[in-house]
Amino acid sequence: MLEQAIGKEIGTLRCELQKETVKKVDSIWGEYQLKIEQTFSSIIRKEEEMNRRLKEQVIEVEQARHRLFRFDGLKTGLFWIGMVANIVIFVLMIWEKICS
Repeated sequence: MLEQAIGKEIGTLRCELQKETVKKVDSIWGEYQLKIEQTFSSIIRKEEEMNRRLKEQVIEVEQARHRLFRFDGLKTGLFWIGMVANIVIFVLMIWEKICS
């Protein structure tokens, strides 16, 4: 009879211990999942922010490139005007030497 009572009490304690262990593991697992979700969402936010910044920088580079080449025709024109002016001055200098 005493053995049965002890066995029954051990079974009850074992059952309670198992329930408490399951509750504790579930609690820890839930906290772990929450932390993983928070970390994952933080990583996603940071990635989105970095992508946004990268897109902004690409747009800025494109705008700078367009600003640089906007005056490309003017630069080319001024270059050739300078070359023609140099040739004209050279011809005038030679003409002056020949004529004097």
